[in-house]
Amino acid sequence: MNCYTLFTSLQFNYIVVVAVCLQVHFFSPVPIKDRKINEWLANVEHEMRLTLAKMLAQAVRDIAEFRSMTLDQQAFMLWVDKYQAQLVVLASQIR
Repeated sequence: MNCYTLFTSLQFNYIVVVAVCLQVHFFSPVPIKDRKINEWLANVEHEMRLTLAKMLAQAVRDIAEFRSMTLDQQAFMLWVDKYQAQLVVLASQIR
């Protein structure tokens, strides 16, 4: 399945970033039925912000473990793979 297939078969509980074929699963689905397009897009934007904020908070909690102990390279790489690149960079800069 390529990015374009994912985009054309978009389920409305996650958004696909086509450039890198990255999926961000929303914590709450965004219904499309009986919605105007501008309302739906506003709801998608709102849920994206909430989801990314929750994911960032979890990434910050997870990275705190690495600051309190000797760095386990394998555990760190698993943490990096668990989150999107922008969240990894941002979480690593938050103290």
